[in-house]
Amino acid sequence: PNKGFFTFSEIMLDRYKNDFNVLSINGCSLGYTNSNLPYGRTNYFNMWGWATWRRSAELVQKTWTEFCPEALLEKDLNIKKNLHLPVFFNDNRIWLKYWEELFRKVSQDKIDTWDYQWCFTALKTNTFCIRPSQNYIINVGNGEQATHHKFTEAPIFNFLYTAEDYTDKIITPKIDYNYELFHVAAIVNSYYFRSATKI
Repeated sequence: PNKGFFTFSEIMLDRYKNDFNVLSINGCSLGYTNSNLPYGRTNYFNMWGWATWRRSAELVQKTWTEFCPEALLEKDLNIKKNLHLPVFFNDNRIWLKYWEELFRKVSQDKIDTWDYQWCFTALKTNTFCIRPSQNYIINVGNGEQATHHKFTEAPIFNFLYTAEDYTDKIITPKIDYNYELFHVAAIVNSYYFRSATKI
């Protein structure tokens, strides 16, 4: 994190402290930049630099206990609605199955992580995250000495800071589906398809 992350987080934590529709504050823009709109909202929790409140951690703990590995995400109207993306993903079936499999593996202890539980909670409870329109985080947790990410070629390890500090502007944040599609889904799937095609 750079200085901008702490400024952005402090302002957003205070601004949304009484808004229970906000689950957390993201610090990484996933390559998205927009100097006209300093922040927006997203259905996707981003663990590369984040801030939150105790209430959110408690909500995640409660909600994750409700996950059923045998359940199909397409049967859950909230999740299906919040995972909606354009038809690039075969009318969303691929996207739904992708997350369904991730959540199932986490619940079965086949993936050692804590962040997909936050993603599930946001999708399940109709809450969202505030994301910056500049990047205040770079991910250095990769390579041979890393705990999880031994690889180096994924996009998440090639982001650069796009602003050193955050300049505030009060707006009504909306979901930008260009961000959801090209800066969440495309990055996730670049890793997914790269992994799936490796022998």
